[in-house]
Amino acid sequence: MSRTAAARWTVVYENLRGRILTLELAPGVSLTESLVAKELEVSPTPVRDALGRLCQDGLVEVVKGRGYRVAPLTVADIAEICDLRFVIESGVLRLACERIETTDLEPLRELSRLTGDATVGARELIRRNQDFHVAIARLAGGRRTADALERVMDDSTRIFHLGLTTFSSVGMQPTHDAIITAIETHNYTQALEHCREECFGTNERVLTQLLRTRGTTMLTGTLTP
Repeated sequence: MSRTAAARWTVVYENLRGRILTLELAPGVSLTESLVAKELEVSPTPVRDALGRLCQDGLVEVVKGRGYRVAPLTVADIAEICDLRFVIESGVLRLACERIETTDLEPLRELSRLTGDATVGARELIRRNQDFHVAIARLAGGRRTADALERVMDDSTRIFHLGLTTFSSVGMQPTHDAIITAIETHNYTQALEHCREECFGTNERVLTQLLRTRGTTMLTGTLTP
């Protein structure tokens, strides 16, 4: 594959991925190579390559005889993503409490501060939240650990965008500051408690918000158990 061809499919991939994660392309929406190619003014080949990569990511599904669709996000999916995030993050925090030195905490404090700026809007806070958690994973475990957490945080992004109104006016900084304190004092029990609240509490609030604002329509559509 030439550099030009590689660049084209990468641009298409990043475009579609970003729109899927922020729900501009909602769960269940149909996609075809021809329509995407026409919209983005490229040939079908880079679109096909990009859609193939998105299928590997679990964000797009092949629909036999009809092209593709954005992968549905079910109640069961939300529960599974929540569980997986907790499994990975609880391990990351154990390593963090054991390995991260006090001198390494200042970058985390800055990232935490950025998650407290609610004036930037919920979508930017979601991105900053991911940056904070992935930074801990990189400091505690290295690149592979950070990549594993980043993947599950990407999956969580769609959940967060389903419940943008559930975010606190003070953002996520109080919890993040508490996590940093737990790491600094090597208090894994306290760190785990905050991790549990972030992983399970956030998703519970999102589901409650969806049930209250969207009723059974959402639950019988893209959120069917």
